[in-house]
Amino acid sequence: MEEVATKPTADTEEAIGTPRKRAAVRGRQDRSDKRQIADFFLLECARQLHMLAAEQDTTVQELIRDGLNFMFQKHSKPPIA
Repeated sequence: MEEVATKPTADTEEAIGTPRKRAAVRGRQDRSDKRQIADFFLLECARQLHMLAAEQDTTVQELIRDGLNFMFQKHSKPPIA
């Protein structure tokens, strides 16, 4: 007869000494008040953005923040990115 693997329960985890992961603690704590914004762009757009970041000695994230803040200001919103 074949033995079927089952998911460990709290009792079996305690018995074998494996700590349970807490679902409430996920991700980095310094990002707790932030949300990721993402989209898909053409490969050439991504390359150009990476090249610009390298030329400016900065990161892609910083360029995107600058672009978002510029757009916010253009539409009379506070630059909060």
